[in-house]
Amino acid sequence: MTSIGALGGARRDEVTPWGAVVPGDGSAMVDWLVAAEDRWHRPADEPSVRQRLIEGTPVVETRLRVPGGDVTHRVAVLPDRGGLTLFEVTNESPLPVAVALTRPDLWLVRPPTEIPTPGAELPPGSVVLPLGHRASLRAALAHRATPAGPLPGDLPAFDAVVRGWRSLCERIGRVEIPDRSAVDDWTSARCQAALNLSDDMAQDPAAWLLGCAEGVRLGEPADRWLAEAVGAVERLERRSWLRGRRRRGVEESLGWDRWRCLLAAETIARASGDERAARDALALLSRYDVPGDVPGDRPAGVRACAWFEDRLVRPLSDGSLALFPGGLQRDWFGASLEVHDLAVGGGRRLSFAVRWHGERPALLWEVDDGRSPWEPPSGVPWLRGGGLDPVWSSTEQRGEALLGVPPGAPQVA
Repeated sequence: MTSIGALGGARRDEVTPWGAVVPGDGSAMVDWLVAAEDRWHRPADEPSVRQRLIEGTPVVETRLRVPGGDVTHRVAVLPDRGGLTLFEVTNESPLPVAVALTRPDLWLVRPPTEIPTPGAELPPGSVVLPLGHRASLRAALAHRATPAGPLPGDLPAFDAVVRGWRSLCERIGRVEIPDRSAVDDWTSARCQAALNLSDDMAQDPAAWLLGCAEGVRLGEPADRWLAEAVGAVERLERRSWLRGRRRRGVEESLGWDRWRCLLAAETIARASGDERAARDALALLSRYDVPGDVPGDRPAGVRACAWFEDRLVRPLSDGSLALFPGGLQRDWFGASLEVHDLAVGGGRRLSFAVRWHGERPALLWEVDDGRSPWEPPSGVPWLRGGGLDPVWSSTEQRGEALLGVPPGAPQVA
């Protein structure tokens, strides 16, 4: 299931693969059914149901096929009026339909119909509303115990909810690459991580650190998580992926995800205002060699956030930043790429663009170090070409350069 919620609020609802909402307070599910020209359609039983997160945000759209077209169902959580789970159903078919929602305590845009609904086996308390061609209806479930009533007319549109989430995500980085779905997957992983923060980090402390850092970057307060972040790092040490290697006297490279865990701990510490803890995390990172290659396949869960960013740029232990450490994807060769204000650890942000002159990439970049204590020592580059050009580097914070032909570039006849 997919989590929906609002940052700063404690309520988290879950959306099933067919669009029903399981409220986070343990109350009854809000399911939906559609009476079309032919029969009642129950989305839970229909093979035609398709679902997506709109632009990767926690705004869930479910489509149900009926004769002549689709009926779409959208749902999201708003912080308005103490918290609302907002529903919107749109009839995109050429004929009118009726929509049933399976709870009686919803706020509705208009009173439900009292006309009998032949052929329906609806749960007790369901409300039924007619819906004309190309028409939409809205309803909401209040998170506070309130009786059913009219839906307020000043609630934001779903497009505005999507824009709000996108704006939050773009504060810590905006990326323009050929594969738009990859950016949406990144957004989805970040939002789901922020909505599913938990005090329990014992089972997978690495995933907990990565998820907590995403929540903090999106605006969740960091203070309450700092002690748990320190505990997560200590727990990982006890699991020997750090301390065991030191006992053998070998400074081996960390896995790419565990490298990112230390960056996540630094992010949490810095956001909480604890500069000492942030420096400690960076000092721990500086003891290790460059991590192993990032995998080619997108991992599941919160690791997808770190995986996506690590494919673009990797902060190294000497303070420099390496572009595309795993190399360029084949479909990125020759394509314009842009990264804006991507948070890269140490309080820094990186912006860069890649344009092509035949087989050679032209790079424009800027590193904003803010008040970062983690700037490269004298003579250490701010930026390294990495998988874009392994021999190129620059000690300038900003500039432009024409690089060599990237490794693995397709040969031009």
